[in-house]
Formats: sequence, structure tokens, C-alpha cells
Amino acid sequence: MRFKLIINPIAGGRKGKTLTEKVLEKLKSWGISFEHEFSRYIGHATEIARQSVKRFDAVVAVGGDGTVNEVLNGVFGYNIPLGILPVGRGNDFFKTISPSRLLDTIIRPFIETPKIEMVDVGKINNRYFMNVAGVGFDALVATIAEPIRFLGPIAYLGSAIIGIIKNKGIKLKLNIDGEKMDLNALLVAIANGKYFGGGMKIAPDASPWDGKLDICIAENVSSLEILKTLPKVYSGRHIYHSKIKMLKAECIEISSSEKIPAEMDGEVFYTDRIKVEVVPRGVPLLLSST
Repeated sequence: MRFKLIINPIAGGRKGKTLTEKVLEKLKSWGISFEHEFSRYIGHATEIARQSVKRFDAVVAVGGDGTVNEVLNGVFGYNIPLGILPVGRGNDFFKTISPSRLLDTIIRPFIETPKIEMVDVGKINNRYFMNVAGVGFDALVATIAEPIRFLGPIAYLGSAIIGIIKNKGIKLKLNIDGEKMDLNALLVAIANGKYFGGGMKIAPDASPWDGKLDICIAENVSSLEILKTLPKVYSGRHIYHSKIKMLKAECIEISSSEKIPAEMDGEVFYTDRIKVEVVPRGVPLLLSST
């Protein structure tokens, strides 16, 4: 196979740069056929991916979840395998598909005969996401964390504490596969993968192979209650809280009377209405054959 590697040069900071250099050295030493290119601005990885789909056998995102998102939006619909080399700070989607971060493990699909599996993706309005989308608290925290992302997972935790202070809840109308509900929400997270925020297990039962999105609906609670529950998200034990509901669905529509923060694989935007759908078996993914 001939690979196109699309590299986010700032993913993972200094550690990510070192890991990227090691990956390139290993691939060259083993005679793997590839070209690589660095993204230079937001959206550039999508452009590179779209230009590469007819010239290569697979397109590989070298970075974190944001890089994977951009490359996904470039290759979607072309039926070309997507590979992931996780050198970012969070790499949350990769945690769902592989428990290992060892260098030899993550590059195995590129030096051996890879396994190619179709995996689900999420569609939010007219864009696609691989890992998690949502509205409310998680998007607010992502906004606060953006300037300090270089700190890694601790950036999310620190930003979450600031978010708790700012939180007032959001009034939402939901339509989940035809079931309607109104609530004052802390957050609604829509997950294809299990993790977000640098290792928080927001949807323990999520799978990109089940044709469903896992939805975590958290009603708004006091700041003290958020502080008590937040550490439990890392192990997935938050799902047992009485104010949290977990559902599986194919489509969810969310609306609000005002523009609210929303996020998709860490990219934040503001909207008063979104429609999120699962695209079953939406993209071929490169995986290790072992």
C-alpha cells in the first residue's frame, strides 16, 4: 500500500514532534511507501486529504482528534481507508480502537498486512465527526481550554473547574429517534467513541461498530454536585448518577431559544439548532491485523 501522511506539526507539542519523527524514521527504515505533508492552517488537512484520495491507497492522520476530524472530512465518500497515528495530546478516539500507545503497536498496520474495517461516523449538520459531539458544559470547557491545550489533559480538568463556576445550565428541546423531551441540561454528549477531554470515559458502552450513537444526557445540578461527579467520568462511573441518562440512538435533534456552545471532536461553534445522525459503516479504517 502507498500511504499519504497528513501531519499536524503542532499536535502534541514537543513530545508529539519527537514521536512523529520516530514514526517517519521507522517507516523509512522498513521501506514503507509513503509521502508526508504538513498542515499549515485550520482546514488544510481536509484540503490535503481530498487532493490525495485518488493518488494513494490510504490517507493517514498524524496528530490528535482534531487532525483525525479534518482528514475524515476530506476522505469521506471516497471509500479510501483512513489511518490514525496518534501523536496529539488527547488521542481520545484512538483509545477506543486500540488500548496501546506503544510506537511499535500504533505503526503495525503500516508495516504488516493491515486489517481494514468499516466503522461508523457521526454527521452533524453537513460535517462528519469520528469521536464525540455535544452541547453545553463540554463545549464551554473546550472553549476555555483552547488557549492552554498545550498543557494536555490537565488543561481540560482546569478548564472544567472554571466551567463549573460559569455554568448556569441550558434549556434544550431534544428529539431522540422520535422521543421528545425538554430539560435544563448541564450537557448532552453524543458519542461514537468512548472517551473525550483527554481520557474522560463519557460513554463507556460506545462502539464505532454498532450502528448507534451513545448519548449522555446530564441534567443541570449544583456546582458542588458537578465537582463530586467529575472525577467519576474518568472511570465511566458517572453513568450511575440519578441525573444522568444514557441512551443509544441513530438520530438526535437539539434546539434552544438562544445560541449555545457546541463542539465536534473538540472544534467549538455556537448554534441554536443541530441535527446529529450516525452514518453506519461510513468510512474504512486501518487497524492492526493482530
